[in-house]
Parts: sequence; structure tokens; C-alpha cells
Amino acid sequence: RRELISLYLLAGGRALPAATATMQELYREHRDEDGFLYLTYASQEAFGCPRRS
Repeated sequence: RRELISLYLLAGGRALPAATATMQELYREHRDEDGFLYLTYASQEAFGCPRRS
């Protein structure tokens, strides 16, 4: 049995960046005071029927 999972990337712990955003844009907009860009990921089970191979 295969499960479908959606992955979400959060910048700065709260912002969901656009899928087309570059790392440079993310860094410029969401870098921390210490100069690092902190990214968090979260997953969520998705609904639907997986493709059968």
C-alpha cells in the first residue's frame, strides 16, 4: 500500500514561499538576524487514489 503525502516548506517558521521562488529570494526575504535562512518542512497525508503501476 502506497500513501500519498504532501510536503510543505516553511521559510522563517511561518511563511509558505511560492513554488517559483529562488533560494536567493528566500534568503533575502526571510533570513534571520544571525544571517542564516531557517527552513522547516512539514508533511500531511493527502487524499486521493495513488496511481497503480
